[in-house]
Amino acid sequence: MSVHRLIRSSSLLAAEGLLQRLAGLISTLVLARLLMPEDFGLVTMALLVIWFSQTFTQTGVKFYLLSIQTIDSEDINSAFTLNMLFRGSVYILIALFASYVADLYDAPDIAEVLIVLCVINLITCFDNPSLVLLQRQNKYERVVAMSIIVKVLRVVITIIAAFQLRNHWALVVGHAAGSLCNLIGSYLIYPYLPKLSLSRVKKQFSFSIWILMQSLVGYCRDQLDVLFTGFYFGKAELGAYNNIKFIGNIPLLNLIIPMTSPVINNFRDRIEDKESMRLRVDASLLVLSFVILPLFLTLGILHEEIILLVLGPNWTQYSASLVAFSSMFFFRAYVGLLTNLVMIHNEVKRLFTYDLISLMIFAIAFFLIREESFVVFLMTVAVVENLLRFVFFIYLYSRYIGFSIKGVLKPLVSVVFAAIGFIIYRPIAPEWNTFMFILVNGLVILFGSLSISTLILLLFRKEPDVQYIVNLSKNILSRKS
Repeated sequence: MSVHRLIRSSSLLAAEGLLQRLAGLISTLVLARLLMPEDFGLVTMALLVIWFSQTFTQTGVKFYLLSIQTIDSEDINSAFTLNMLFRGSVYILIALFASYVADLYDAPDIAEVLIVLCVINLITCFDNPSLVLLQRQNKYERVVAMSIIVKVLRVVITIIAAFQLRNHWALVVGHAAGSLCNLIGSYLIYPYLPKLSLSRVKKQFSFSIWILMQSLVGYCRDQLDVLFTGFYFGKAELGAYNNIKFIGNIPLLNLIIPMTSPVINNFRDRIEDKESMRLRVDASLLVLSFVILPLFLTLGILHEEIILLVLGPNWTQYSASLVAFSSMFFFRAYVGLLTNLVMIHNEVKRLFTYDLISLMIFAIAFFLIREESFVVFLMTVAVVENLLRFVFFIYLYSRYIGFSIKGVLKPLVSVVFAAIGFIIYRPIAPEWNTFMFILVNGLVILFGSLSISTLILLLFRKEPDVQYIVNLSKNILSRKS
């Protein structure tokens, strides 16, 4: 597999995530001036049920199709059938019990919205699973182009509907438009018409059952901090926590994680060659650490100014939340990368076990600090999350690569430098306006991070993975010149 194609695919997915998040922000700003908060609230309540059902119906067929060595039409057809039957059944059940959900929420209007959303989401059951063939070859150009076009069309149609309807149905229309465009686009960019087939459904479902269980536990785990925030503190803290969590996760969800998505193909092709696998895993971890270092330092050190610029002065008292979320970047990214190896080896139950154990540990930790302050709560979230991810990182690395002091030490050096930089750095030019203050200090932090990354490369210059990164960089630069 071409390394240049791997890098290109990572860059495309990162750009796609950022563009989609930008389109989402623009849409929110416009719609907030056309619709009432109650409109958003009504649709959000219905979507919460849909999102949970999507988590419940996460069959994992995509991961299965990415992980197997060879793939044929029967794999595609069986994946299409499993996805359609399982997800379709759940959406039909939700629609049938929509009135009971409305009674639970004490919001009668939600029933009809929920029924319409279920019908819309039935459309997604017929999406073309053949797109995974493009992903297996790291040919993401058409997939990314389609995704961006669908997002733009959805935003435009939602805004037009909001101008015309001025109620919550505009949001439903936008959701329908996005689902329909995505369905049509999936067949336009890869014209393969899947058929109903049960030949390999059992095999795929046995693989997917652990992904399903892991998704459910993972969903509960991800929402546990939000639940306890609302339970222990007031509405202001809960609102601030959610909004800043959204902002803090943008670099992780829209830059770092998309960068690692094509790596599974690079790993799968070398699963039998342990030395080659170790080389690429070590190099990938090191590159990830270099990308995360300036992101963490910028968000962590300039957290108050960033929140002031993005959300306004009413939110700055909660800006410490941004420090907590950004501190999790390193080990969340490291574990996310090694999770690809779990998928390739068809051992998803290990992810389920981790999420289940961490869910219980978080619940105990939150219970023990129930009388503490909001800052203590944030510190608990960050410390427990990082410790759990660190232990899981060491476990995954040892199991699939073979424990090596140097192997785990190199990415951890960036973590140490990040902690030191966060403690000792003092922002310059505090008298400047907020934007210029962030820009100047951000550039200083970026330069410092590049210097640290260079120093790490020099310290480990004789290591194979460092030589691999250096030679790869030279090849890329020579090609561009």
